[in-house]
Amino acid sequence: MKGMKVTDFEDNIFQLEYNNQLDYTYSTPIKCILFNNEIPGTFTGWSSLYVQILKTLRKQYPDIIKANTFLTERKKRIDLVDKSKIYQIRRCAIIESNLYAEVNLSAKDIISRIFYLSIICGLKKDDLRIFYIKKHMENPYTEPCEQKDKSNNFSKPAITKKGLINKAEAIRINNTAVYIRLKSMASVYDDKNELDIYWIKSKLGLPIDIDDLKIILDEIPWIKKIQEGIYSFSKNIKPHLDFEKESFLLVLSSRYQNGIQFDSIDLENFRMSYNDIIGKPINITDNELENCLHDCGVLYKGRIFPAEGILNDTAKRRLMDYIHTSFNNGCQVLYYKAIYSELKDVFVNCFNLVDEKMLKAYLEYICEPYEFFFDKDYMTKEKNIKLNHSFEIENYLKANGKPLSYEEIYTGLSNVSKNIIINEIRSNPNILLNEKERYFHIDIFDISSEEMDMITSFIRDDIENYGYCIWSSVFTKIKTEMPIFIENNVYLSSLGIRKAVARKLSGRFDFENEVICHKGAKISMADVYRLYGQHHAPFSDDDLYAFSREINGGNIYFDSLSETTARVSKNLFVSRDDICFDVEATDNAISTYLETGYMLIRDIDSFLVFPNVGYEWNEYLLETYLMYFSKKYILSNNGRSLNNVAGAVVRRGSGFDEFADVCADAIAKSGCELTNNKVLDYLGEVNLLTRRSYKKIDSVLVKAKQIRNRKE
Repeated sequence: MKGMKVTDFEDNIFQLEYNNQLDYTYSTPIKCILFNNEIPGTFTGWSSLYVQILKTLRKQYPDIIKANTFLTERKKRIDLVDKSKIYQIRRCAIIESNLYAEVNLSAKDIISRIFYLSIICGLKKDDLRIFYIKKHMENPYTEPCEQKDKSNNFSKPAITKKGLINKAEAIRINNTAVYIRLKSMASVYDDKNELDIYWIKSKLGLPIDIDDLKIILDEIPWIKKIQEGIYSFSKNIKPHLDFEKESFLLVLSSRYQNGIQFDSIDLENFRMSYNDIIGKPINITDNELENCLHDCGVLYKGRIFPAEGILNDTAKRRLMDYIHTSFNNGCQVLYYKAIYSELKDVFVNCFNLVDEKMLKAYLEYICEPYEFFFDKDYMTKEKNIKLNHSFEIENYLKANGKPLSYEEIYTGLSNVSKNIIINEIRSNPNILLNEKERYFHIDIFDISSEEMDMITSFIRDDIENYGYCIWSSVFTKIKTEMPIFIENNVYLSSLGIRKAVARKLSGRFDFENEVICHKGAKISMADVYRLYGQHHAPFSDDDLYAFSREINGGNIYFDSLSETTARVSKNLFVSRDDICFDVEATDNAISTYLETGYMLIRDIDSFLVFPNVGYEWNEYLLETYLMYFSKKYILSNNGRSLNNVAGAVVRRGSGFDEFADVCADAIAKSGCELTNNKVLDYLGEVNLLTRRSYKKIDSVLVKAKQIRNRKE
């Protein structure tokens, strides 16, 4: 391609024409017309335009726009590939299924490829028209430069409070853009106070010597404020050396896969190895040799490692593919620890890659300048990105692909405070509980629409049959009928799957712990026990206990259960419709035992005089009768139990209306010592208490003392 020139189209809008050589670094395409039809889309840059043109031409010229195609005459770098060769691409964009394009290109390279595309597709001059706007040169690392200063021939950028330290700033000298990048103080010490200097668009075409830079800075009044900081680093700038880098790399790869350190022994050993392998000596000082080695490998803990000694080609391709894919899918940051953990299977045989810190050093070495930006704990695609902690935490959980504990999340996100992590986990609806203090992101939950329909039908069927649904019943069906679903969610517990299903089906059903009902039905736990008795009787005490454990930790709502059931023995609950009491005859039978206002229920040891009700009389059947049927008597106790019947049979209107009155009278008549522990022991022994605790025990003691005092 011979180049292009621009013709004024409208104010600051220009149309591409293929005549003269221009630089399109500070330009943005705004419109593209193919065959008089505008290609849709908002173009954020030349890359996005290029991708849209490829997608459009692919539909019309599938035999030309295809995999394994070069879009330049030189054919040095392949431009279009399928999945089998995606590793050959540095940064890919998806054109369509199994077709990817290289987009790690400059604006000039992209425009040359668009021109070549028009040729191989047989387009005429006006078939493909592209319009773009010019932008004022901006500093890519700070705010846009201000207007040119008349006293100095450069554009002065905004200076932060920290000046150039910890920032990257730009100055403009004789229309030559000069970029200075000073690494942060933390990075400075890690990298031996290196100061990296990049000259962009230099008319000289060569790096400017550091002394020349000092002279330039001296001539700029406003830059003097930060000269002291610049000079403090300048002594550590390494001089440019012409050396045979390929030969150095060959020696490093051949003899120093485990790294070389900068001491006299290793440096002398390297000189000998170089002479053996390359066949000539190294005629530079040790300091110069050290500087050359810095350019040839990855610096980690004072040692230089050859890059290929850290990762082989396959692992490197997998690593870069993971990084590019993550950023293309919307990731703002990638934590080195998360990358290291996610690709541990890839790195398993890469013995020199010891931890995520070495991974950071490796990435900084192999990546193109400004392709990524490297912070202490993470890398980004954009510089000075404002971190979104919600996004960070969610992304970290998604990247791990399984539930994590608080401590694992703290460790992986060391730059985020524990309070922020705790608050995010508690408030973020996308983060769900899998088991005690272990959490996962909803996006790792693997479920198809067909599987969701099956689970929905399980829930709906149970609600229609019983008036409610219990998750354990649904999960049993899932394990039986959906084994592939269980396998795809192997890291998730029953609780985790329930939480995820509840989130997915929140528009259809309400999930109250284990209980599920139709949206807005608002079923209470009391309703659940009433409906359980209605639809499941007869059932055993073991059945009831298991049910109570599933839905609310073993707390049984006996009153609600008794609305639909009757307990006729320790092991059996039946429907209330299955039993009919002769109330008058039964009350008369009880009266034959009762000589005072109350008696202990355990003292009724024979039921021969009780009328037949179809079931054998026992204390459990008597408990049911006294609680819900008798007209003359009540059962007074401190609650009901699944394992025994406790309390006293009390005649209505006898003066023992409160259970505390019964306890106080029983204690006063006994020889029990009137202390809390002794009294509780006694009440348990005579089976007045269901459990050895009673919140009114203090008032019972007071009443018992009063009764004893009156008798004395």
